[in-house]
Amino acid sequence: MTLAEFKGAIREIEVYPGQSAEWWFVPVASGRVNDLRCGITGTDGKSHADHGMVGEIVIE
Repeated sequence: MTLAEFKGAIREIEVYPGQSAEWWFVPVASGRVNDLRCGITGTDGKSHADHGMVGEIVIE
C-alpha cells in the first residue's frame, strides 16, 4: 500500500507517533547524516527531540 509519494526538494516530512517512513532515492556518495531532530516544542517546554524524536540517514 502506498502511503505517500515525495517529489521535488524535500524540506520536511511528518511521521506520526509509532510510524515510520521509507525514502528511496539514488545516492551519489556514501555518508551519514545523524543530526535529524524534531524542533517542535511540547507543552512541557521541551522539544520533541528532547523526548527522543531524532533520526539519521545512512547511505552505504
